[in-house]
Amino acid sequence: MRKSIALTPNATKWSYIISGTINLALGISHFLKAASLTNWESIVGAFIGIAGILVILFGVFSSNPANKLMPMVQVDETCILVKEDLHKRERKIDWKNIKEITYKSFELDFLLDDNNREIINLRTNGEISIEIKKTIRRFAGDRQIKIIGG
Repeated sequence: MRKSIALTPNATKWSYIISGTINLALGISHFLKAASLTNWESIVGAFIGIAGILVILFGVFSSNPANKLMPMVQVDETCILVKEDLHKRERKIDWKNIKEITYKSFELDFLLDDNNREIINLRTNGEISIEIKKTIRRFAGDRQIKIIGG
């Protein structure tokens, strides 16, 4: 069983969609008003509208856990895959290498077999952070991995 959790809260998705829609409306309005004046003003309106469309698309795709580019945590029987930020690479932590997990506020601290630590910052809201921690606790419990904190 695989569980994917998007780190982007639903409220963030809707704020992108709303602000993109506003930009799109402003761009269309500017384009239509300026269409009879000069070509330059029409081009500015078109760019504002295109920017609005891009912001809307980012909002929709940022909350989709199936999207490999967006921040997410994916937990399955073999490993934990984490992509903390859009600009960071995905990290993989195998369950067989984990000694213990320490839960901190919006942070996961994994102690590995070689005594190295993998720290994951959860840049999300409390609800999603709790969901991630519950999911990891369920999978870790099956493997008798010690969890510190709540």
